[in-house]
Amino acid sequence: LTHYLAADNQIVNTDYMQIRYDAPISAASNRYVAITERNSNNRLRIQALDASGGLIGTGIEVNPGNYFDTTVPAIPSTGGGAQNIGMAVYPLTSFLTSGSDIYGFRVTQSGASGGDGGDGKVFVMFDPAFLTPPPTIDVTTSGVQPTCPSNEGSITIDATDNGGGTIEYSVNGAAGPWQASNVFNNLPPATYTPAVRYQATPTCLAVSINPI
Repeated sequence: LTHYLAADNQIVNTDYMQIRYDAPISAASNRYVAITERNSNNRLRIQALDASGGLIGTGIEVNPGNYFDTTVPAIPSTGGGAQNIGMAVYPLTSFLTSGSDIYGFRVTQSGASGGDGGDGKVFVMFDPAFLTPPPTIDVTTSGVQPTCPSNEGSITIDATDNGGGTIEYSVNGAAGPWQASNVFNNLPPATYTPAVRYQATPTCLAVSINPI
């Protein structure tokens, strides 16, 4: 998830990139944002987003002193010689209280002044020793629009198991009802919200923010 902003060498400290997710990630102390930065020299501001893309919670200013040296050289090395990749890591609870939903992040080039901005990447990670993430709703999820004379359509929800086992499906968000099949037929015209959960742990679910 790149936040590189150096295309025209005119990056200023209000320029930003936004990373948004199809389903929210709940803040927890074992889920992290990791920011990488070549040469550990650029200052960035990281802030969480709500479902509408608005800023929420506490923003974090990542200064050059916050990065640690990974000792991994950037490839290719630049004109100043080999530069290592720095990294800064923060739990999601640094941005919002535990259990709060995060729909993405804004990365602002807060230290830029007409030159290049950040030249690294931003990742969201979790510790698998303590967490099984919910199923992932795949981008191939799709609907067939209603046609006459029956005036009924269908929705197929494609999802990936991330370690929790058998998946159940809903087209009415977290409210359900839920079913074992990922295909929903005979649907009248309406707006539907795909959702998936693990059969064994029903509270471990993902709800799409892209209705059909």
